[in-house]
Amino acid sequence: MLRTILILGRVSNLPTVWTNVLAGWFLAGGGWDRELLWIEIGVSLLYVAGMTLNDAFDEKWDRQHAPERPIPSGAIPGGAVWSLGVLQLCAGVAVLLLATDMVWIWIAALVGAILLYDWIHKKTPLAVLIMGACRGLVYIGAASALLPMDQFSVILWVLVAATVVYVAGITVLARSERGGDRSPRWLNWLGRAMEYAPLFLLAVAPDQMDTGWLRTTLWVVLLVFLLGWVTISMRLLKADMGLGIPLLIAGICIIDGAAIIYGDMLAGAVCLVMLPVTLLFQRFIPAT
Repeated sequence: MLRTILILGRVSNLPTVWTNVLAGWFLAGGGWDRELLWIEIGVSLLYVAGMTLNDAFDEKWDRQHAPERPIPSGAIPGGAVWSLGVLQLCAGVAVLLLATDMVWIWIAALVGAILLYDWIHKKTPLAVLIMGACRGLVYIGAASALLPMDQFSVILWVLVAATVVYVAGITVLARSERGGDRSPRWLNWLGRAMEYAPLFLLAVAPDQMDTGWLRTTLWVVLLVFLLGWVTISMRLLKADMGLGIPLLIAGICIIDGAAIIYGDMLAGAVCLVMLPVTLLFQRFIPAT
């Protein structure tokens, strides 16, 4: 049963959520304190809730197209999945409201985006933008615990935009991973192009941060690394969609690390360490 719960929550991708929180927090001037841990816990609960409820909303579709998923395979009843997802969602909201200074409107916006995506994502390809927005709202929410919105840095907003596009692109590509998708072919090609949006983030970061020789060197290394990671992942998509998508998801750690390594090198390094951690987790729990 525990493995079923982990599969429902796609917990192998949690390290990428942790780096999202780190990026939003440190780009807003945060440090290593207890509130950061509570935000990580609260947002993690919202993430697994969203993934769990995704299966609950998709029960009918999965019975036709993904019979190996937990509900149609009989590993767990649909009613239990609904109860589990709602419990996780309420727990995440409670943690964020009671243990952090995250602005409530961004908590509400994140919860709303999660539920809206789960509800409509099989009905319209445009729902991929909502999935991207969920990630963007994590950055904004974490930063809101420290700064008002009008004081957010340029690099934070660029990171939000780049990740929204990147995650939306992954979602576009993931829609074709299973049968039954009716997305137009041009949308799939657009999804591939969207995966290179974060390169713009690295291009503008040196203009917004301290660019000593060490940070400039790191910028070049990360630029090449991200370009190579995305390109290799995209090539693998043609041979094995089930491998390419998880690699693209793991690449979020590189994006976050690149964004904050200029401001806090330790936080940036932690983000990069989360890359192999994500890949390790994905070996045991499916990423999609």
